Amino acid sequence: MVNFINAKLADIHYMYGLADGNKTEARRLHQVRFPNQVTPDRRTFANIHRRLMETELRNRIITSCDTIRNTPGIFQKVRDNMRRRTEACILAGGGYFQQFI
Repeated sequence: MVNFINAKLADIHYMYGLADGNKTEARRLHQVRFPNQVTPDRRTFANIHRRLMETELRNRIITSCDTIRNTPGIFQKVRDNMRRRTEACILAGGGYFQQFI
């Protein structure tokens, strides 16, 4: 696989997302959005997405789980926050309630 700079990887992954995971459509969107750039092969869009999911995202999830596991009282804070938001929503009659929080 060609080594892309991070900005180019972000562009490719963004087009793949816009195309709802359709690599052929992602390639077409890339050609429209970046007409003066070489458009990667359609398989590149899916490969970059797969590689991101296997590496960076997985590592971020593991780190977040460790943080949650090692933070005392975090589940109580989440439960309290959910209760407060639910009560604010009920108070607002299901409408906009951010001002009550």
